[in-house]
Amino acid sequence: MGFTSLSIIDSSESQPFPPLRKMVSECFSLYTRHLFVLTLPSFLYLIILIEFLPEPTGNLQLPPVSQWPLYIGLFLLYAAFQAGWFQMMHGLCAQFVQGKLAEKPTTETVTQNPAEELKQLFLSPFAPLSHFFPGVGAFFVDTFVGVTLQTLILAVIVWFIQQAIDGNVGIPPILIQWFQTMEHTKEPLSPEVMTQQLIALPIGQKTQLNQFYSLIFSGFALYGITSLLLLFWPPLLISRQKGALFAMCDSIITVVKQLTRWIRLITLLLLSYFLVLALLSIPSFLSLFGSFFLLLLNGYWMLFIFLEIAYRDEQQAKSRIDVAA
Repeated sequence: MGFTSLSIIDSSESQPFPPLRKMVSECFSLYTRHLFVLTLPSFLYLIILIEFLPEPTGNLQLPPVSQWPLYIGLFLLYAAFQAGWFQMMHGLCAQFVQGKLAEKPTTETVTQNPAEELKQLFLSPFAPLSHFFPGVGAFFVDTFVGVTLQTLILAVIVWFIQQAIDGNVGIPPILIQWFQTMEHTKEPLSPEVMTQQLIALPIGQKTQLNQFYSLIFSGFALYGITSLLLLFWPPLLISRQKGALFAMCDSIITVVKQLTRWIRLITLLLLSYFLVLALLSIPSFLSLFGSFFLLLLNGYWMLFIFLEIAYRDEQQAKSRIDVAA
């Protein structure tokens, strides 16, 4: 649908989604009300990673074969946590949207008194937790396929970038020198020292360094664009129940059909992450709140896209009923 406002957060009415301004507010209220429950799976998995993940070795080689069962187990556990988390988000958002639209019920799943159901939803902040284990049982395989496909996309991009670096550019000697120095001193280099060394580099090495960073940036940009196009696959996986590949294709279709809104949404998302990353550049803030704030932000935007799709599903159900009538 078209949008008449040029602001990032549109205040105009548009279908099938509410205005972004309203969505941001509704999602924030819903998230803060159920903050503990919605972030619990992420925190539990983070604790498991901290406890069992081996210390990084400082190189990009594959881990030894003896550690493969551990990494496979952590990956399977990640898929299980994601499946339960997705179902929690879906159940909460679907119930919330149906309650919001209680004055005009549109689906057979709406209860006899949706307004009362919405009230009970907010009075029970632990209610979404009841969806976790059913979600693991129902969607573990599909979620595993989805996160595996995302991992394969990342692996393919990394492989192509590595081939381009090894075959054409090579690793700049200055970067090798920096890594060797930090490995020896166990301390990061000061920005002043790095700047002086960069200024003293010959033109050829500066060109090589620029080409190297351009390839790295291209890889990040390509994976970022792919991830943003697939932004809606988790809620579509749960709501459509047709598999991960279908959900990813449907996500791309959703983005294309709502391109202007998607651009505004991505702008808000990126601005929020840039703000948090700017705060993380403060050492004291990073040590105290770094991982905590990133987990909170990830949870908010995951809930947002589930709420977005819940509104779309409700609007499509209403359209089908209107056509049938």
